[in-house]
Amino acid sequence: MGAKGSDPKFLVVDGSAVAYRAYYALPHLVAPNGETTNAVYGFIRMVNRLLTDLKPAFGVVVWDGGRSTERLQIHPEYKATRPPMPDELRPQIRRIQEFLDYAGLRSIQIEGIEADDLVATFVKSWC
Repeated sequence: MGAKGSDPKFLVVDGSAVAYRAYYALPHLVAPNGETTNAVYGFIRMVNRLLTDLKPAFGVVVWDGGRSTERLQIHPEYKATRPPMPDELRPQIRRIQEFLDYAGLRSIQIEGIEADDLVATFVKSWC
């Protein structure tokens, strides 16, 4: 390893968490075509800020791939009270993923694996 701070940085973003945060943090924004865009706008601003401030050599955005069946077997009440994704957020997730593709940022979603588990896997692999 090199001198402190000289090692390449690897940015892992929990896309699901950032999209929800942007959706609820910003007022209802609508594009000229009528699409709701508050989560898209907030997500792009937050990720661009991370890229600008941290200047990572590598980066990935991970997404929830549905509830972990393994966790549900161990703890059936896991996220039982969590409300479903708001209807206006779902199409924005697709738009965010389109932006990530366009921007050349890797985006990963694995069925049955939650984003926080993917974050942990990447961090453990990188460190």
